[in-house]
Amino acid sequence: MMAVSTSWSQAMSLRIATCAVLFVLSMLVTAHQAEPAAGQGKETKKDVIQLEKQLRAAQTDLQQAQRQIASLKQEVTQLKTAKKKDAKDDKKQTSLQTTLDGYRGAGLVHVVVLKAKSETTDADIQNTIDESYAQLTKIKTVRGLWAGKPSSKSTPDAASDYTIALVLVFDDAAGLKTYLNDPVHTQFTDKQLKKWETPVVYDFEPRKPKP
Repeated sequence: MMAVSTSWSQAMSLRIATCAVLFVLSMLVTAHQAEPAAGQGKETKKDVIQLEKQLRAAQTDLQQAQRQIASLKQEVTQLKTAKKKDAKDDKKQTSLQTTLDGYRGAGLVHVVVLKAKSETTDADIQNTIDESYAQLTKIKTVRGLWAGKPSSKSTPDAASDYTIALVLVFDDAAGLKTYLNDPVHTQFTDKQLKKWETPVVYDFEPRKPKP
């Protein structure tokens, strides 16, 4: 970025200097053309040609400076865009790492296995999954949540044992208790569990990762 700023300053200085030269040369040529014949006789044709050459050279320098400035503007825009993207990626990576660290350090895993009643529709099943993510994750003690149907790679017998499984991660048993007593969880169960057989629940404490 320092190199771009330096080049930018140099280009602007060159442009200003070139404009000044153009102005002076233009004035000289104009003055020369405006002088009476007697005055013109004092200057040789060679002087006029030399002035015209200097004017053309100055115009060429100005055009080059303008191209350089345009190129530098484009580079600055690209650098700003790349910087914003890098900052966004860093923030996303930091957030992801924090989430992963939280999962690894979880003290209690709460597993709920649900089997649909005969009258439960496919729409009901999908709604329970969607509402799990939309509502249960609002509870502060829920560190992580997964909800879904049996894998398509499961054996027929295994897939028929349940319809949906929910996995929730907590810091400890106190976090689970807070979750179970939270009004959001109560509203969720009152609305959703009428579509399901009695849930099967498993709670276990995962082994802590080695430092």
